Amino acid sequence: MKVDQLLEKKEQLQVKILRSLILNGGSMPLNLLRAEIGLSKSGFDQYIEEINHLHVFRVRGGITVDAVKITLHLPEEVNFESILAFFLEDAIKFNILDYLLSYQEFTTVKLVTTLSLSESTLFRKIKELNGSLSEFDIQIKNGCLQGEELQVRYFYFQLYRFLIKNKANDYSFADSQNQRFIRELEKKLKTTFNESAEKKINCWLTITKKRLNNKKTNTVKLQEKMTSYLADSLYQQVSSLMQDYFSYLPTESIQAESMMFYVFLVSFSLFDEERFYEYDISRSKKLPTAMMDVFVRETILLHYRPRRLSIQLEKKVGYQVSHINSQLYFFKGKLEVYHRQNMLERQKLLLGNTLVTLLDRLLNLALDQIHQPYHSQNTLHDTTLLRYASVLSMIDFLMTKTIKVAIDFEEKASYCEPFYQLLLIELRPMIGVELELYQKNKSYDLILTTSLVEKKYSGLPQTYCLSEFYSEYDIYQVKEVLKKMRISKN
Repeated sequence: MKVDQLLEKKEQLQVKILRSLILNGGSMPLNLLRAEIGLSKSGFDQYIEEINHLHVFRVRGGITVDAVKITLHLPEEVNFESILAFFLEDAIKFNILDYLLSYQEFTTVKLVTTLSLSESTLFRKIKELNGSLSEFDIQIKNGCLQGEELQVRYFYFQLYRFLIKNKANDYSFADSQNQRFIRELEKKLKTTFNESAEKKINCWLTITKKRLNNKKTNTVKLQEKMTSYLADSLYQQVSSLMQDYFSYLPTESIQAESMMFYVFLVSFSLFDEERFYEYDISRSKKLPTAMMDVFVRETILLHYRPRRLSIQLEKKVGYQVSHINSQLYFFKGKLEVYHRQNMLERQKLLLGNTLVTLLDRLLNLALDQIHQPYHSQNTLHDTTLLRYASVLSMIDFLMTKTIKVAIDFEEKASYCEPFYQLLLIELRPMIGVELELYQKNKSYDLILTTSLVEKKYSGLPQTYCLSEFYSEYDIYQVKEVLKKMRISKN
């Protein structure tokens, strides 16, 4: 589910205009963008005018349009997410959800009065919301939000985490009760949470306390999935703390809260890598998520053989894979902020064809382990693919052996220095490439030169003789040489 599905249609189109400009470098042909958005000239112009009247553009920035081109000027202190958050907090559908979190139930009369809506508008918005929420297996029905309690909290957690990152509100500040809980949790688990983890815990606790007022809590699927985890040492520590924290609740409610907090704890990167590694090596390998982790991790390691990952890199991979798999096992649906397809395409460019093929294998393997078929309507499946891609990119980057390149210009003409700077700009972004001016006492893998005269370079490096200064041909050929060297070296 895309977060902009919660916006009104007008704001959705404004967001689409802004996102298209950002993804295209800030500028696009006017006719191309207008056709993409699907508006008439007068309608499109009206939308641009309204965007330019947003509060973020009141002092500076905005969208400029000339005869053929449209350009976005975004102030340095503003990003796309903050504009999206601004739209979201004013959206009717968000305010319905916010009301339901605070009050759990509603009557039509009360809600239309509170939100200043007509009954027909309210019913239409609820119908639209249910269409979006179906991905999470939750729906608004009979005056309340229905579905698995873990799914409800998971959805709200994603929603308010997005707002917290972009706007300071009540969900981002820990009250004294939450702070005491966090300190007790640290003591119980013998760990320390960083600022980011504390904000996540505070957000989850705030949502939890509001949802405790819900009289119809459904945890049937959670109970089934957690059967294997009841003997887990981390779960038992969490359960012990929850019994103290929620001592006023019935026993079955305390158990449900313990289960949900355990799932939260292992799914959202709250521990640092070392503390999570301690838990990982101590937990039973028969747990469903542990088995997923082993299969996915071993498949990745097998792909890179005969090269071996360092212990530290294996820890990093295990840490990332485990959190990805925990979310895949315990949750359904995903609230998307970024343009997933754009991110995936860029990741695939970095990975190359072989690793892209591995991505599909990893997702299918993980889903097979939990007997879950791939479903295109479950956004979590496709975002899992993207997250696996990030893990492979991390491995590729950290395992890449450095290619040392030197520039040896015989002549010291005035145009040599600018060309050297141009080569720096073009080649330094390439992963694993180190570039410098030639030094006689050093060894290199590749030397770029302007001379046909053979030199006795130390270590017999490969040489490439440039044909022309500022030549697109040479830049392209050098990049191709480096790509081949990277493949052979790694």
